[in-house]
Amino acid sequence: MDIGTKRSVHHWVRSCAFNINGMPTLTHVNVLHLGSYSMILGMDWMFIHRIKVDFYDKAIEFLYDDG
Repeated sequence: MDIGTKRSVHHWVRSCAFNINGMPTLTHVNVLHLGSYSMILGMDWMFIHRIKVDFYDKAIEFLYDDG
């Protein structure tokens, strides 16, 4: 485990489209070599998209504008 290790951004992708459980989204992506991870969503992205994280039940909830 690399706690505290700094990583370099290899390149940046503007307007990267992807789906999470059928929900289409668009964001800018910093590309890092992290090994086995496909993508890590940051706190800024979660705040903008109103994501609710339930650590106890290991679930995330996407809140749409209409509730």
